[in-house]
Amino acid sequence: MALKSGGTSSAVRMRIGAQVALVILVAAGCAYVATWLAARPGLARQFDWTAERRNTLPVELAEIVDALPQRAKIETFLRPMDAPFTEVSQDAIARVRDFLFVLAKGREDQLEVVHWSLDDIATAKTRLAELDLREDNVIVISCGAEKTLLRLYRDVAEVDVGNPDPRQFAPARIASFRPEEAFALALKRVSSGAPVRILFSSGHGEREFAAPGEGSLFELSRALSVDGFTVGAWDSSREPDLPADCAVLAIADPRQAFGVEELDAVRRFLARGGRLLAVPSSSDASFAQSGALHALLAESGIQVSAGRVAAPFRDPSGAERVGDARVATLTVPAEGLEPRHPVTESLWRAKRRLVVPSSRAFAKSGTGPADAAFAELVRAPRNAWIDRPTPAGLYAWVPDVESEELGPVPLCVAVSYLAPAVRATADERAVTRVLALGSADSITDKLFAQNGDFALNAFNWLAARDWRLSIPPRSNERARIDLAQSAALPWFNRLAIVGLPLVCALLGVVLFLRRRS
Repeated sequence: MALKSGGTSSAVRMRIGAQVALVILVAAGCAYVATWLAARPGLARQFDWTAERRNTLPVELAEIVDALPQRAKIETFLRPMDAPFTEVSQDAIARVRDFLFVLAKGREDQLEVVHWSLDDIATAKTRLAELDLREDNVIVISCGAEKTLLRLYRDVAEVDVGNPDPRQFAPARIASFRPEEAFALALKRVSSGAPVRILFSSGHGEREFAAPGEGSLFELSRALSVDGFTVGAWDSSREPDLPADCAVLAIADPRQAFGVEELDAVRRFLARGGRLLAVPSSSDASFAQSGALHALLAESGIQVSAGRVAAPFRDPSGAERVGDARVATLTVPAEGLEPRHPVTESLWRAKRRLVVPSSRAFAKSGTGPADAAFAELVRAPRNAWIDRPTPAGLYAWVPDVESEELGPVPLCVAVSYLAPAVRATADERAVTRVLALGSADSITDKLFAQNGDFALNAFNWLAARDWRLSIPPRSNERARIDLAQSAALPWFNRLAIVGLPLVCALLGVVLFLRRRS
């Protein structure tokens, strides 16, 4: 077509414009069709060429997602920590988001993932209030009315803080990264059925749990609700027997004795596979009463010692001291935690410490069920002793080698045995579980920030929400395509040697034909 010397005519410009618009529309249509096809689970094909198959879900996790009774929702509330942990926290957040992308890819009907930005807190403030969350770097998983909580730096990733000393500097790093295991357990929790109901006994001077206060268990109660439990009270004066839907009964520091009918109600509860968290009375006077909690624990194979567990404390000069009430506040390092039990395994792995004030000690009694499995979960330091009161109820806070037990005595024990009333059934509730904790003060609002993870683990174990999955943790190395050990290298070779030249040749043919026409 000949062009006029004055420039391109209007008809030619319109024709060129129409061609450009048509090309854009065709390209957009192709992109839309390709995207739509990629989103179809039956048509999409994924290829994982990473060395450790990071972009492939473990079979156990994939089966859990496919078996969800309804669509689950995963909401993240993540933001980097302050220096010097900014870089390692950004790495952890990026890994979680990459993992959630792989988890939800092609599973839009089963999973919805929402990343809330905490840079501008106003955007997430309403949702945080709805979930009753007061912390960040958490992940909420919900399915219908059920929900549970994952903490980034406890459940998903473990961070080694490194060494800030310039002479032996070591940067903070991710020591362990377990998203598959954490999300698999969380999804099992929210898809396991009806809400798990926890009841706290009342009417005997037990610790308050419905409102904050000195020595209250309010923060524990709130955390249990956030973690998907339903929390309530059991008042035997109004409801003589425990409700059938009660999964866990908590008796925390009763100051008055239980009546015979009340103890029988708890015995029937345990006989049918009930779960009990028991904290014996901190009052020495009520501890000696005939209807005290320690008598019931003895029937489950747990003997409660009178007195308080103590250990030397260090004064400002670093010297060990005794003879002061401060010896009754124990700091239990990771070495004092049982590494093979679900309640303490994650705490031991993360090298966590527990603070246990004014605790009683436990031992295995000879009157429990013959098939009872007895486990010492938390042990006092090696230099501890059981300080026993005088007849006047006073403590010397000095070890007596002749009359007092010395050594790492247990501060928390767990017992499980086949429930007598349902031994012939295959129901998992046929196993009775009892956890005895020596100190109610260790799980109150004052120490919940320190010991809260331990308390939540204890209730999850009692409620049988401690499923164990053999999913290995991810490597801490960054993901790279393995060209030597995978099928990726031949494909890259074909693309470079054949694919790119062929595309260039086809483009050349098209341009040649257009110019000839």
